[in-house]
Amino acid sequence: MSPHEAAFSGSAVPAQTLASHSWSASEQKSATDRFVEFVRFETVSTLAPDTGAYRSCAAWLVDLCRNVGREDGGTAVLDEVFLLPEAPAHSPVVVAIWKGRDEGLPVLVLNSHYDVVPADTSAWTVPPFAGLQRDGNIYGRGTQDMKCVCIQYVEAIRRIHRLDPTWQPERSIYLTFVPDEGKQPTTFLASEKSIGMLPFH
Repeated sequence: MSPHEAAFSGSAVPAQTLASHSWSASEQKSATDRFVEFVRFETVSTLAPDTGAYRSCAAWLVDLCRNVGREDGGTAVLDEVFLLPEAPAHSPVVVAIWKGRDEGLPVLVLNSHYDVVPADTSAWTVPPFAGLQRDGNIYGRGTQDMKCVCIQYVEAIRRIHRLDPTWQPERSIYLTFVPDEGKQPTTFLASEKSIGMLPFH
């Protein structure tokens, strides 16, 4: 059994059900629109701490996570969503927690970073932060590394909840969204929130 399979063991939403579930056109459009909006934040690592782009993007991520499950008047899926107090104000770390049925088990941390490297516009054939959609593709800095992963975590949870609103993971799942892939993951691991937290390998 792989780590991911173990994390979701005892699931009422088996993997084959997820795989066979077809997204409606409106679900696809909504997910795509959220991703495009995310790409448009100019979270360039060398500039964003000073321009405020990190702060704006982090606030957007907090709102995104808090609203998972609240569509059509539902209740929030993620139990806690917050900015890590130990992170610098100009480079916020967003943490979202989906509590498991057994909080004594080691947790699963799904980490991703929302910063991107600089984009030389002279080398681009499209604006790097427009989130341009063309021929079934979305173009922009960060679409591969790695805003796509940030959004995939959130959309996967949204999808699971829509299939079975009563489902809860076996162990707690922490989503961490960091602005500096080289430094901020260690900020979370050294934070008060992670003290005593058993990592799931």
